[in-house]
Amino acid sequence: MPNKKASLDSVTDSAEHLAREKKNAEAQAAFRERRKSYIGTLEETLSTLEESVLAFQQASREIRAEVQDLQQENARLRLDLETQEKVWRAFCLSVKPGNGGDNGPILLLFNGTGAPVGQSTFQYQEEQLNYRSTNSCPTVFGGP
Repeated sequence: MPNKKASLDSVTDSAEHLAREKKNAEAQAAFRERRKSYIGTLEETLSTLEESVLAFQQASREIRAEVQDLQQENARLRLDLETQEKVWRAFCLSVKPGNGGDNGPILLLFNGTGAPVGQSTFQYQEEQLNYRSTNSCPTVFGGP
């Protein structure tokens, strides 16, 4: 009866082998599906990140342009301040005490083109002297 037993073992081995092959094929199919899903997720993430990079690059360009504009404005304002200080100092040197100039010097603001803008009322203290501006800008530098 060894033939029957060998035949039965052969059938059992064959059935087990087929079951293992089927299980392996199912596992491989599941793995391929997981890998496909993972790759899809990675592609979506990559697309989102690429869009973010483009948005950040655009924002960076805009911010750099704004910084450049602000630097130019800062340089212009510094020049205005320097011009205003030169005018103030020249005027202060020309004002003599006891001259009847109770109001002190008129300080003008400039808009970067050398033209005065607006009117200002503020106090300026330097070199132990107090100077007050008036609410009206004179047509001739030196006050009314």
